[in-house]
This record gives sequence, C-alpha cells and structure tokens, in this order.
Amino acid sequence: EPVAPAAPAVQLTGFFHQPGLNQFGYYFAKAPIQFGNFKLRGLHLGAPEDFANYEKGQRISPNYAPIMLEFDDVTSPLRENELGQPYHEVSRRVLPNAYKVTAEQVSFRGQDDVLGQVSFEGQIDAKALERVHAGEAEETVLTGALTAMGQTLNRAFVWFGGD
Repeated sequence: EPVAPAAPAVQLTGFFHQPGLNQFGYYFAKAPIQFGNFKLRGLHLGAPEDFANYEKGQRISPNYAPIMLEFDDVTSPLRENELGQPYHEVSRRVLPNAYKVTAEQVSFRGQDDVLGQVSFEGQIDAKALERVHAGEAEETVLTGALTAMGQTLNRAFVWFGGD
C-alpha cells in the first residue's frame, strides 16, 4: 500500500517557543542519521530562558542557539576530550533561521554551507518525556524527519539531560 506524500510544511518563519516550557536537553537518534560524511551527533534544546532571550535578540554567542543540530564528519580524525571520550575533529553546528517549539512539536529550519537546507519536523511525546525526566524509563520521546543534503530520514530520539 503506497503511502501518500506528506503535505508540504507551511513555510516556517520567525522564532517561537511556548512560554515556560522546559524541554532542555540533548536528543539523540536511536538509529544513526548520516548525510554524506556527516553523522548527526544530536539535537539540543535550551532552557526556557535561553529561548526567551534569543527571541528578544539577546544572543549568548554566535555559535549558540536554544535549538541547534550538531553533525560530525566521520572521516575526520578522532580526538579525545577531557573525559577521555572520542570525538571527531571536524563538526558542523547548524543554527536556526526559524523554529517553533511547543509541548507537542519541534520545527527547525537552518542553512549550512555543506549540508545545505537543514530542517527538522518532529513530534514530542510529552508523557514519555515526563517519565524519562522522572528517571522512570528510557524511551522514545521525540520522532521526526530530518532533512539535509536533499535527503530526508525519519527517526526516533531519546533524551539525555547532560553531564
């Protein structure tokens, strides 16, 4: 049974985060997501105040946004961080041109010199995220479609609160 293609997403513009919503953390794909030599390291969501400040034009750094995607060039040399964990020397951080983050939805649009147009359309399972935050479970909390280099991959994500 062929699946009908999804209707094209409404053009996302501006920056919107549901006020007071805290989904801070790192979202890691359960199965690898790779475009060319670039493998997704993770999707990061900042704290509510990071979103509020960003939306008021208060930028922490030109290399940070309250929602961003990080990719590693898997062909680049491996190095070790201060915790002894390996990481790839070459990575790309994609910051948003537009986003919308609510209790149910994560939408992201960005542009990268290598990856091209980068977009993510995802649905958050708020109840699963609550259980994971409470330490009751490790389960899928986000599902969505990531597009880069003209390809789209659908994946499930788990949540990590950080070190």
